[in-house]
Amino acid sequence: MSPKKAGVSTATVSRVLNGHPYVSERSRLAVEEAIRQLNYTPNSSAVHLKRGKTGVIAAIIKRIDHPFMSGLMQGIGEVALRKGYQIMVCQTRLQAREELRFLHLLQTKQVDGILLEDMQNDWKEVAPYAACGSLVLVNSYEEKANVPMVYVNNYNGARQALLHLVEKGHRAIAVCLAKRNNTLCTVQGPRWRAYQDVLAEAGIEINSRYVFENVGTSNVLSGKELFRAIREMSNKPTALFTGSDQVAAGFILEAQRHGVRIPEDIAVVGFDNQPIAELMDITTVYQPTREMGEHASEILFRLIEGSPVDPSVVEMPHQLVVRSTT
Repeated sequence: MSPKKAGVSTATVSRVLNGHPYVSERSRLAVEEAIRQLNYTPNSSAVHLKRGKTGVIAAIIKRIDHPFMSGLMQGIGEVALRKGYQIMVCQTRLQAREELRFLHLLQTKQVDGILLEDMQNDWKEVAPYAACGSLVLVNSYEEKANVPMVYVNNYNGARQALLHLVEKGHRAIAVCLAKRNNTLCTVQGPRWRAYQDVLAEAGIEINSRYVFENVGTSNVLSGKELFRAIREMSNKPTALFTGSDQVAAGFILEAQRHGVRIPEDIAVVGFDNQPIAELMDITTVYQPTREMGEHASEILFRLIEGSPVDPSVVEMPHQLVVRSTT
């Protein structure tokens, strides 16, 4: 049973349910009273379809189990809730083909907009999908892109951390990041370049034995594995820069278990300023993940609503947080 059975016209019911501004107060109250009496629940999908919208946005992310994503999705969720939207979370696990498959949702109008985190494809592959609807890059920067972007400058963040280690007197600096040959990665790629540039500027030759891209780069177990690999070396590094607080934490825990002192024997720097970094007093690079998600979502909804977006490229702040591990 619907509210029109209670003596109000179909047109009036439709206007009230769709939030039409030109409805008399008397009519609005009559419809709302009928809704209460009849325990009527509007079909939200039908309402969105009538407005030409699905009421759904998609967030395409690398991994759902990474702590960085928790903060990002919290920010996205808060804005979507205020807008009355649902979120479809799409996990690529760094597979470029999966990213394109999820972008197809925009092309087929199954979602009203997409937030694309850390783009895994070249822009020429993504551009045709961006032409089909509202798309915002988050945690990504791509010079060739013609869509809004919200990101942290990963090159500058990594550079700040590495300069800190050099200033502390370290010259044997190990690094653990995702594979360098993934030139499309807009997060790890700039961090690799920062590592190469800072060491070159300091007159330090890169020791290939100190470059770790063949271990996991996102969890505590990876950090423990990394420590075991370094422990077997004859000439060990005196400092470690890793792109994850989780890896840094795992490394430190395993080091402490074997009596290795942090930072006296080896200094450690993480990235993100996750709760585990504060808990274990790890030097790291802070980036505002929740705020990044909020800002990107607000821009996306402006696009969906047809409102102007200015500026379209937003660089969020980062900060080196120095703690006891360096």
